[in-house]
Amino acid sequence: MMMLAELRCVDDVIVVGSSLEALEKIRPRIFAKGPDYVGKIRKEDRDFCDANNIDIRFTDGVRFSSTELLNNES
Repeated sequence: MMMLAELRCVDDVIVVGSSLEALEKIRPRIFAKGPDYVGKIRKEDRDFCDANNIDIRFTDGVRFSSTELLNNES
């Protein structure tokens, strides 16, 4: 958290247990996910976004998986 908070492009860092909790706390205009989430947005997230006029968008850049990075760490 401290490392993220130090980045100039980061306004705030919060800890949440789920994407729905983050959406409820932040209420963003855009919910951005990577290309690997196309067709995989959880129903409760989609319903919340629809009810609160939050646009769901998907990035099209290079995919970085934090899970893969952690699993490949030696």
